Amino acid sequence: PITAKIRLLETRGQTVELMRRLEACGVEALTVHCRHISQRSREPAHWAELQHLVNAVKIPVLGNGDVNSWEDGKRWREMSGASGVMVARGALENPSCFRKLGSLTVQQTLDAHIDKCLEYEEVFQNMKYVYTRWFSEVCVPGSKLFEDITASKSRRGIALLFNRHTYYDSLEAKRGKVGKMEAEGWGRGHPKHQEYDSEAVPRGCQGVKRIRETPETSESEGFQCTKCSQTFASRNKLFKHIRSEGHGADD
Repeated sequence: PITAKIRLLETRGQTVELMRRLEACGVEALTVHCRHISQRSREPAHWAELQHLVNAVKIPVLGNGDVNSWEDGKRWREMSGASGVMVARGALENPSCFRKLGSLTVQQTLDAHIDKCLEYEEVFQNMKYVYTRWFSEVCVPGSKLFEDITASKSRRGIALLFNRHTYYDSLEAKRGKVGKMEAEGWGRGHPKHQEYDSEAVPRGCQGVKRIRETPETSESEGFQCTKCSQTFASRNKLFKHIRSEGHGADD
């Protein structure tokens, strides 16, 4: 389905006309950001205006603007009659804003997210990107924390900044030799990269074919899934494939 998102135009009539034109073009749902084109996010959204727009078309109309919690979404829907709400900055600042029981604190959300990244061996560059953009009230651009995140070179380095390094170390201990080698940088192309012992591969990841380097070449054969024979450049990419395709040992 094709959907569209618009802002409020100068007059209600202009906004309604645009909504109907989009509906006539085949758009199946429409989100209205309840601010005018010239307004910035620091200015309050005009949710009262949305109640005059939701019945102008037959397709579902969602509202957007100043939705920072589950309660906000419920309140705006009831007030406007919208079919739903769209969340933007609220989710970036604190992803737990969707909790019906109320948002978690920034620190609680951050700890939970970091733990999941460590458990699933997220690429540390992705973690850096996320944490330099989340939680603006904690990680202010130009602050020491911001600079330390930017300068980090590993998952453990990031975990250390948020006091989650002990948990990281416990995960690596469970992963055994494979995790230890990866943590020390024994990745693809490393001169000390050797064949992984099959018994060292963590449970649930036995779909990994062992890799080796021969004296004649410094290039690794890659990481191969034994279920479908696809080869991946990194162990992290292979494990994501195994999880998404259900190619673990027990499948």
